[in-house]
Amino acid sequence: TAADRRLIGFCEKLSADDLDRRVITDRRDDGMIPEKIGDILAHVFLHDIHHRGQVHAMLSGTSVAPPQLDASLLDTDLKVRKEEVERLKI
Repeated sequence: TAADRRLIGFCEKLSADDLDRRVITDRRDDGMIPEKIGDILAHVFLHDIHHRGQVHAMLSGTSVAPPQLDASLLDTDLKVRKEEVERLKI
């Protein structure tokens, strides 16, 4: 939760111009590589989606019912996700 809040706070402070700004990243063996902030964020969010799907598929192959892993935070979802939304305080 703390990491999510830091990421949300970071994103809320960004301007459209910031998304094209390059920052230096350490790509281990590849060295220091400048990347656009917008590209880094797209990578982070897409990678997260990949792992949520991966966990869902893995649990589906067991006797454990997979939890709701989609971030259904639309107003139309509120009645069925009220407890989760309130817990997240969003």
